[in-house]
Amino acid sequence: MGEVVAKVVSAGGGSVRLSYNLGRQDAERVAWELGNETRAVRLDVTNATDTEIAAVNNGFDATHVYYFGSPRISFDQSPNFNDVQFAEYSRFYVTGLVRLVRVLRSRDGAKMKVFFPSTSFIDAPVPGALEYIAAKAAGEAACRALALEPNAEFLVHRLPQLTTDQTMNILEVQGTDPVPLMLEVVQAMNVIQAHCP
Repeated sequence: MGEVVAKVVSAGGGSVRLSYNLGRQDAERVAWELGNETRAVRLDVTNATDTEIAAVNNGFDATHVYYFGSPRISFDQSPNFNDVQFAEYSRFYVTGLVRLVRVLRSRDGAKMKVFFPSTSFIDAPVPGALEYIAAKAAGEAACRALALEPNAEFLVHRLPQLTTDQTMNILEVQGTDPVPLMLEVVQAMNVIQAHCP
């Protein structure tokens, strides 16, 4: 999804800074394809220091953040709640998100706009996804709380099953094409009025 958003933003005339944890070659390929001053920067939101997070924004001054940080997603059919898996999801969907927003949000009074992709599984759960659903719901709650703080607005969408590199391994059916949906998200980010379910 990050690649789709980067290309849509760039095609619309926006400047792009890509961050990645894994997938360096893909991120650098996209940056090269987009040209201009697009850069790909490694960032592990679960382990980065505040200084490392701030460095992603050096010389860039991001106004829009599309937060796609995620661990590898897997659904466990065990009847027991997997605390370890929930904690791993939460490191990305809550802790990493909160730290990133608090470090990057504008200090000059302008509001930074943040997109958080949630999941339609909150409304229509699927078997084995409890830990994932709970962590995404916690991420939504974090967005609502962060929206009360200065200089950040949030757009949270509960996305349907999308066909992405990550979901191709866990979905038994073909997901929705992410391109039209991400185009709508980019358009919505330009007219955002804080919206969190």
